Amino acid sequence: MSRCSYDPAGNLVSVVNGPAVTVRVLGVSPKRAAQGSPVTVLGSGLSPSLAGNSVSIGGVAATVTSASKSRLVVTMPAGASGVVSVTAPGGTATGTAVVQPPVAVPVVSGVSAGVAAPGSTVTIPGRP
Repeated sequence: MSRCSYDPAGNLVSVVNGPAVTVRVLGVSPKRAAQGSPVTVLGSGLSPSLAGNSVSIGGVAATVTSASKSRLVVTMPAGASGVVSVTAPGGTATGTAVVQPPVAVPVVSGVSAGVAAPGSTVTIPGRP
């Protein structure tokens, strides 16, 4: 950011450059997200325009659906797992939090025997 000074006639007399805006990734939520789910990235130095930010999760590009100077919402891409990186006009930053797909919960669909003797085989069908 720059600060300009002008004389009474409107002529530029000086320019003082301020510190550059640094992009930072401060947090990510949730830590586990299914493909197509929203993931919120909190940070600083982000662009308030959707096109002004580029986000990847584990190196896979994520679509930015909402943007402000301190918060982005992206869609969890297929096959993504890893740290979040953001590129905005002020540079690129990578967070420390890892976003992963949800853990599959096994589903039991039945039991082969309602009662079984000790040592006998019982089959429990289901899916992972």
